[in-house]
Amino acid sequence: MQISIRELKVNPSHYIRQAQAGHTVWLTSHKQVVARLVSVAAPASQTLLGNIPNVHWLGKKPNLNRPRPTLRGKSLADTVLEMR
Repeated sequence: MQISIRELKVNPSHYIRQAQAGHTVWLTSHKQVVARLVSVAAPASQTLLGNIPNVHWLGKKPNLNRPRPTLRGKSLADTVLEMR
């Protein structure tokens, strides 16, 4: 099915449902095809990550509050001061 961008703006949910149902919706601008709207076969996260072993995305932001390792010994600043 071919529709203009103007038609898509008027009723976007209708055309998204059409794409979800398996139809290809071709978008035109000034009678030139500029884009196509299709349903996806796999979730976007799987497509982006591929099949990388031990890599899973739960759809959330990463947890950056994990404990950081503590360093033993002198700090880098102290070492630099001693070397001067």
